Amino acid sequence: MPLFPEVAAVVIVYFPDEQVVKNIQSYSGNFAELLIIDNSPTASQSLKHLAEICGSYYHDGENGGIALRLNQACKWAKSKGFNCLLTMDQDSSFTPTNLQRYREAFLEGSIVDRMAMMGLEYSSEEKDSEKFSLVKDSILITSGSIVNLDAASEIGGFNEQYFIDEVDSEFCQRAMVAGYSIIEVKGVYLYHHLGEIAQYRSLKNLKTTARSLHSPLRIYYMIRNYLDMRSRYVMHFPKLYRQLDASMRNRIKNNLLYNQKRWQVIRMMWFAFKDYHRGRFGKFGA
Repeated sequence: MPLFPEVAAVVIVYFPDEQVVKNIQSYSGNFAELLIIDNSPTASQSLKHLAEICGSYYHDGENGGIALRLNQACKWAKSKGFNCLLTMDQDSSFTPTNLQRYREAFLEGSIVDRMAMMGLEYSSEEKDSEKFSLVKDSILITSGSIVNLDAASEIGGFNEQYFIDEVDSEFCQRAMVAGYSIIEVKGVYLYHHLGEIAQYRSLKNLKTTARSLHSPLRIYYMIRNYLDMRSRYVMHFPKLYRQLDASMRNRIKNNLLYNQKRWQVIRMMWFAFKDYHRGRFGKFGA
């Protein structure tokens, strides 16, 4: 019997390699059913084979982004009779110890009144912990989170206008405004790779530090969607947005100073501000 017999799982992939297959194998047998959604133009034979063993594989040759695919997965899980869905990114994996601890936390957290989503801390190291605690009203990432499907349906699912980026943050804030709880499990870890991280020398103090950079297109989605999300929720979560504003300013600064595609970044930033003010959302250029 799987470790989570009452929970279905979905992972959304894009140009998956063999490491992605290994990541999925770290948890695939521990959930009742697994749906692999492939946003790549060409189907993955490795993932097709894996799905024959532990679940289902969906590929339509289109890049549907994240929000649309999550909503499709929610409908799929509900049609299978599930009320909880684990959502995963291709860059994430579990250790057996963290999966077992997540099970314990899930059983404890599932009785929290009006819980919409439960998720984990994430790390760039595969580390384990012997203790966990539950913290209410956090902002979670999609990967490693378990969604209450009834709650998701009541608040309108994931925001498909965003396509990618801030999909998870916007969902959490919308759920909390609607009176739902978002639960973060402290002390249970998901291994998660975040963007392109490299060492760069600061132009201010000449110290070398790790900085996360992104493609110009990702910067577009990050800025456009963040501006829209901020306009909706800053009055509800002013303290949170003081932190998020600082994080966004730092992200923009790092990409302007250290990204090798600096002029493309500037161009996409201009499109992000332009499209936000025009109310143009969805997939860029569509």
